[in-house]
Amino acid sequence: MNIAFVVGPFPLPSETFIVNQIVGLLKLGHEVRIFALSEETKVQVHELVTEFDLISKTTFKPVVPNNIFIRYAKALLLAIGHLGDIFYVMKSLNFIEFGRSALNLRKFYEIVPFLKLKGFDIVHAHFGPNGNRALKVRELGLLKGKLITTFHGSDTNTSFMNAKSDVYKELFKACNLITVNSSFTFNNVASLGCNPDKIQILPMGVDVDKFSKRINMGDEHVIKILSVARLIELKGIEYGIRAIAILLNSGKLSKIHYQIIGDGPLINSLKALTRDLGVESHVSFSGAQTHEYVLEKLQETDIFLMPGIVAKDGRSEAQGLVIQEAQSMEIPVVVSAVGGMAEGMQDGVTGFLVSPKNPEIIAEKLKYLIAQPKKRKEMGENGRKFVTEKFNIQSLNRTLINLYKELF
Repeated sequence: MNIAFVVGPFPLPSETFIVNQIVGLLKLGHEVRIFALSEETKVQVHELVTEFDLISKTTFKPVVPNNIFIRYAKALLLAIGHLGDIFYVMKSLNFIEFGRSALNLRKFYEIVPFLKLKGFDIVHAHFGPNGNRALKVRELGLLKGKLITTFHGSDTNTSFMNAKSDVYKELFKACNLITVNSSFTFNNVASLGCNPDKIQILPMGVDVDKFSKRINMGDEHVIKILSVARLIELKGIEYGIRAIAILLNSGKLSKIHYQIIGDGPLINSLKALTRDLGVESHVSFSGAQTHEYVLEKLQETDIFLMPGIVAKDGRSEAQGLVIQEAQSMEIPVVVSAVGGMAEGMQDGVTGFLVSPKNPEIIAEKLKYLIAQPKKRKEMGENGRKFVTEKFNIQSLNRTLINLYKELF
């Protein structure tokens, strides 16, 4: 099959699941072209991006100059390079149909990446706003093919979107298929007006060969607890830090270390919290890191913690793929019962579910796992089996191909 992926900035370290899906389809022998909103050049590139030369398979939207004169001059040069597509160029300049976006040339810049490659078997957009982008391009007669949009949760925040609940109205009508990563996201998409019959639950998958049983167990005398998250409110890292403080203040546990991998707007306030609680020597912040670094640290981890919450804007974690990556490496997990995270583990079998914003309960479950190495091992083995059966990316990619085929 000839498949077009429509994505936002690419490649993003926080969206390795898109890279993994694309690579999986390439491995299965399919042709893939990526249309990205912009190129991320200031990030460490995922090894698969280099190995499969994904940048050469990507067409990026041209940068729109702020200066109107430079914008028009650049547009003229771009148009000259696409004289064979002058029909579509002129269509994008129709101010009667497109209004201001035609006059300020934003519509033109939007369609430029799609001019030379118009027809595909499948057009697969990741995240709702990119689905809308693909739809607008298709309305000009470009980007032909069966339309699929994958929603990931952050794009379906019903609390935030109540005032504009019709933002995906036309997309839902036009899509041949909608995929979502959890029943939590399924319910959100349906509540926004999508026909439930169009929606398929297809979680993001784990490369279970790469995220395999740990070999390097690290310092066995220190219990290592790990969180990997963007440092924003919904990740709830504050409550993980508070739980560590409770454990240390109990006086019975001192050989523990909590590593937090990730960056974000809350990093300074979280560092201040560790100082205020007096746990600086037991909590470390590693900042944003590559997927390879995360894999290395998972090798040394005893317990994985994801203390997510429902943020003030109504958002919560829809899947949390790193929870499955940890379980794939036989690490027991402690996870908040919010959003779709509960669907990605088995309470009491592969780890524990805890109530959100409750550091006392988090500390209780951590304490139990710290004191029970045999239980950690048992839960870890259960987690590996669970992820292999439910989240194996090879199996999920084959399912995706079957979903594609069913559209014809």
